[in-house]
Amino acid sequence: MWDSPKGIAVDADGDIYVVQSGSNAITRTTTAGATSYFTAGGYLQSIEDIVYYPTGDVWFVTTQTYDAILRITSTGTQQLYATNISNPAGITLFTNSGGNERLVVTDDGNNRIAFYNPASAALSGSVGTEDFGGTVSSPYGVAAVNSSGTNLYYATDRNNDELWRTNTTTDIRLSQSLNTPRDVVRGTSGDLVVADSGSGTVLLVDDCGSTNCSVTTLAVGPWEPWGLAFESSTELLVTDRSGNALYRITGSF
Repeated sequence: MWDSPKGIAVDADGDIYVVQSGSNAITRTTTAGATSYFTAGGYLQSIEDIVYYPTGDVWFVTTQTYDAILRITSTGTQQLYATNISNPAGITLFTNSGGNERLVVTDDGNNRIAFYNPASAALSGSVGTEDFGGTVSSPYGVAAVNSSGTNLYYATDRNNDELWRTNTTTDIRLSQSLNTPRDVVRGTSGDLVVADSGSGTVLLVDDCGSTNCSVTTLAVGPWEPWGLAFESSTELLVTDRSGNALYRITGSF
């Protein structure tokens, strides 16, 4: 059942949803530990990441075969939600400084991130884009946060092995010492957790606000860490794409 797992999400009940890119399926692991297929086939081809939208009780999934975001209902029904992006990869959800819910997606083919209103009608298009000043090449993972009224967006650059931050005005390269980074999430401490797939490590990058922030190793392989999701402020889930496994790291983030 585990077949090249990538993106991961946790729903309101604590169930874990994992993109199985090798079998074009999404699995659900309940809090009791039982794993089964949630949905498979259809538009689920070359799938990369997943996020849960509690307001609508739906999931959004990126598919590179269809250059699209899918909306998936609680019964597993798939619907094309957005198709005006190229090679979408990472996806996340946050509430911005204006109080608006936003999906944020790495638009890899256009070297930027794109913003969507998750409550909007299907195929209505994005509500904006941001290209990190043209400095990012092949963005993959994405994170976003409203920090004291300022919207901050983060993206991993797997071509240049970097991690970037922008407030859409100022672009900062936080790290340039990575190795094919994939997913990124922001911990409660404000630091960034990065799945550094090329080095087989999970890293903690200080959001120091300047270039070459300090980097701490949280976990070392042999594995290929890919997707990241918090179960709680002290429990981090990590998918291992090459090892077909799911790990939990407990600590301070």
